[in-house]
Amino acid sequence: MALLAQQFTLISLKGLIVLCTSIVVLCFTVELIRRRKLRESYSLFWLLFSILFLIVSLVPWIVNWLSELTGIYYLTLMGLGVFLFFLSILMQFSVILSHHSSIICRLTQTIALQEQQIQKLEQKASQQNPRSNS
Repeated sequence: MALLAQQFTLISLKGLIVLCTSIVVLCFTVELIRRRKLRESYSLFWLLFSILFLIVSLVPWIVNWLSELTGIYYLTLMGLGVFLFFLSILMQFSVILSHHSSIICRLTQTIALQEQQIQKLEQKASQQNPRSNS
């Protein structure tokens, strides 16, 4: 019974800090989407993690439950969470960078082909009209 009462106690100071931070990140992300400064596909990651932190701050016993379930200490579990967060960010940026790199490669090839076609047309035009070049 004491454990159940402990789980439903008021939010601690660190829980309040996490709650405020997650609300700020959530509102900031929504505002960036609304102003079209951040695309929806890139914002899903930030929305997901801010909602996850919001849930953890409102129901803090979930972290203790996960700690008992996995056998990992609380601090190590939080470190693992932070590590997975940054790993997810790096993975998302790698995917975006790879996509943009392939687009840039295709655009470069297209420009090179178009420049080659322009040169051929200019040579053909100069051969047909030798007086206009002089």
